[in-house]
Amino acid sequence: MPIVYTDPFIVGSTIICSISIYQNGLLYDPSTSVTISIIDPTGTPVVSNQVMIRDSVGVYHYNFQTTGIIVFGVYTVIYTATDGSMVSIQNDNFKLLNVNSFIGSNINL
Repeated sequence: MPIVYTDPFIVGSTIICSISIYQNGLLYDPSTSVTISIIDPTGTPVVSNQVMIRDSVGVYHYNFQTTGIIVFGVYTVIYTATDGSMVSIQNDNFKLLNVNSFIGSNINL
């Protein structure tokens, strides 16, 4: 059985960033674009305005692969939905830890 991780995540995992977009209480696809940016704890963008994958009406995701990342801590996710000239922005975050953080130590979440 595979191991499924939740926040905090460990380096080497794939983080599925997802968002649901609503208009007037119903799931809705913006006419222009839905993009994602991910900023590391030092303020450096590691993903910049990448188009997200549409799963169904108003539901989008982006797979963020953490293999090789060496900056640990809280990452900021910025979702941007553009519908013509209207731009909506939603922020989220997740914590990324080194696998060694889990070995022989206590973790405060």
